[in-house]
Amino acid sequence: MLNSSYKNEIRDTLKDYEKAKSKHANWVELWRECYNFTNPNISKKNKFPIYDATAPDAVDELAGVLINELYPYTSDWVEIKDINTKELQHDDISNQVRKNIMEAIRTSNFQVEIHQIIMDLIVAGTGVMLIEQGDLNSDNKIKFNALDIQNIILSEKSHGQVDALYINKTFSFDELITKYPNAKAFISCEKEKSYNVIETIKQTNGKWQLVAILLNDKKNQIIMKTEYENSPFVVFRWQKQSGEVYGRSPVMKSLPDIKTVNKIAELTLKNASISVTGIWQADDDGVLNPNNIRLVPGAIIPKAVGSSGLQPLKSPGEFNLSNMLIEPLQQRIRKSLLAGVFTTSTLRTATEVAEQAMRARQILNSVFERITQEAMIPMIKRITNILVKQGTIINPKQHNLYIDAISPNERFNKQQKVMVVKQVIKELKQLGIDISNVFDIKETLLWLSRQMELPDSILINNNDFMLENLNDINNFVNNPQQELLNEQL
Repeated sequence: MLNSSYKNEIRDTLKDYEKAKSKHANWVELWRECYNFTNPNISKKNKFPIYDATAPDAVDELAGVLINELYPYTSDWVEIKDINTKELQHDDISNQVRKNIMEAIRTSNFQVEIHQIIMDLIVAGTGVMLIEQGDLNSDNKIKFNALDIQNIILSEKSHGQVDALYINKTFSFDELITKYPNAKAFISCEKEKSYNVIETIKQTNGKWQLVAILLNDKKNQIIMKTEYENSPFVVFRWQKQSGEVYGRSPVMKSLPDIKTVNKIAELTLKNASISVTGIWQADDDGVLNPNNIRLVPGAIIPKAVGSSGLQPLKSPGEFNLSNMLIEPLQQRIRKSLLAGVFTTSTLRTATEVAEQAMRARQILNSVFERITQEAMIPMIKRITNILVKQGTIINPKQHNLYIDAISPNERFNKQQKVMVVKQVIKELKQLGIDISNVFDIKETLLWLSRQMELPDSILINNNDFMLENLNDINNFVNNPQQELLNEQL
């Protein structure tokens, strides 16, 4: 029997759950407002009118930027390093491990779920993803599931990282028995009744322990208990203040402007409807019945002799302030949500675009580092653990290897190093200095190709050609779509 010696554990777990739940309740209303103005629930019970789409558009745009920066689909975002030296490894074993990991991710539902979780991160400030083993008989060896933070209760200790997660779930009889076969011993066979289960996962002695507690009127029971080497739940925040468990989002910062713009747009539309249909007045002459008046073409409206009949009510003023108020607020919302900062425009110079992107990157540096530590690295650890158990990849530890995530900041630093080397080569050529006397050509090209994430195989031949066309190669790698467009033009 699973419940024989777990009375104290159940009591302590439920006590911690209630304590964490009280903190969670403080955020629910703020989350609801953020979602209502950016990504509203379309159910009949929660219809919320949005009159201005600036914030939803900016959120979508920022989500696309973050996904491209954090998890670029066209390049690998994992790398293999030596456990002792921390140096990158490019041998056949390391390359095969990296290839298998990225293939497992790309053939899964990762790209679908990561978009939703990044949206949650931007709107609510906290994202939660469940990573489970997929179907071994298909290409989907890993299954990702974005969870709604409004239904997830978190707890953390003094080190600032989440160490416990609680989910209150409701099951029908058949659903409960299917997921928790042991629960059948503790419930009556009432198929019309619903059952509440609290799932909690805590970090204990370096392991993550998942416990499911069936809330029963007579007696609470533990119906499942299992351990994981890495937590299947990945929790990450946008920004976090000291003493808080949940993250703060850019939408929260812009919420006053978003609400103001929405109200101005609503009032503008109401004013427009008045301007179109007008407000009318008439003398109470005993002849004119306002309930029978229809303002349609060809209508005949009776009036008494000497009465002025139906007359339009003049507006006290025609000066419209809506555009003067709404445009600065819309610009501030887009700026706060970093809309358009990484996109180019034909109306700006390359220097202006680069400077704007640099400012945006400076703003996002801390965000990228937090997401790398709280999301990317735990994701990689969990994915690696699943693939090793499946036999899809070798155990990296057996070869003194570990798998790391390539953060956007690290990728940007690599690009900066490439630009420095390119500039040095250019200066040396202008001075008439033979580059081969300063650089080892083959090693330089090998280093450059790896910095730009090019395969080593392209360096077998035509090294001189690659060096002469290094600038074009780098441009193509960093912005292939623009280069292809330039060729077409």
